[in-house]
Amino acid sequence: MTNEASAPALSVVLTTPYDFDSLRPVIGYLRAQTIRDRMEIVLVGSTPDVFRVDPEVTEGFWGHQVLHVGPIHSLNVPRAVGIRKTRAPIVALTEDHCFPAPGWAEALVRAHAGPWAGVGPTVIIANPRRFMSWANHLVQYLPWVQHTPSGVVTDLPGHNSSYKRDVLMQFDADLETIFTAEAWLHTELRRRGHQLYMDASAVAYHVYITRFRPYCQENYYIGRQFAANRGRRWSYARCLFYAAACPLLPPLRLWRIGKRLLELGWFAELVPWAVPWMCLGLGLSAAGEFMGYAFGMGPAATMTLDLDFRRNRFMSGDERARIWPGRNAVFDPDPPRPSIFRRQRAA
Repeated sequence: MTNEASAPALSVVLTTPYDFDSLRPVIGYLRAQTIRDRMEIVLVGSTPDVFRVDPEVTEGFWGHQVLHVGPIHSLNVPRAVGIRKTRAPIVALTEDHCFPAPGWAEALVRAHAGPWAGVGPTVIIANPRRFMSWANHLVQYLPWVQHTPSGVVTDLPGHNSSYKRDVLMQFDADLETIFTAEAWLHTELRRRGHQLYMDASAVAYHVYITRFRPYCQENYYIGRQFAANRGRRWSYARCLFYAAACPLLPPLRLWRIGKRLLELGWFAELVPWAVPWMCLGLGLSAAGEFMGYAFGMGPAATMTLDLDFRRNRFMSGDERARIWPGRNAVFDPDPPRPSIFRRQRAA
């Protein structure tokens, strides 16, 4: 269904290997966008019997498309299929556990008036009441956390950024490959002379895993998937060299995180509480990278796909009730900082 009177300003690609209900929460936040009537929603699922879209949920947008691609075993293929079908000049990606603030889409469209090939948002932690979630927030999204000013960057938040469609279509037949890891896409865009931009006024609230076993699995398998993809075209000797260097990664990354925490004024609030979780996550990620370089993908693609969806399975009951209350959650307009723990204890 489309509005033929005008073209959309932004197409948002959403994909899931599960049923439509897994996307209902994030679509609720997309429905709250200030430019909803200028947005196209492209929904990519597996098969018609599994992925049945509720038409009422898609009302109010410029239009929507439903695409079925068969069984989904990785995200790069359905995302590439969705991108090719988009009809707006700007394409945005998001996840079922990353909730855009109402002005997110408008800010992305406004920023794309500039020359940037890609524009990413500020990423704010949606479940700040666990040190484990802070650890993953800093490990995964440190360059784009709150208080980071808008400006040209070398990388953008994976799975949650936007791109000019005509730039993406220059990759055409290679879209599936380039979206295996968006860091590759960003590197290739810079190599071709394009620039990337982070817009602090485009805000997205990201939900992190807070159960021990899934936390460990996520960090390990993300590391293994990254290394296996990165080393796919390398010689085995080069892969072994990088595998041998993996033990250096945790202290190097921890030093970079600590430096940024000092800049943000969060060092005393998170050390030592979140540091053990960061050390565990970074250590498991490095172990995963070692296995990826030395032995390839293994089960990493399947495991990361499962951990990346229906994230309410991997959270405590009180967090599920607060973040998935059956309607859009109300996030604090003032981004949380780690001192929330001290206020909770004092109460």
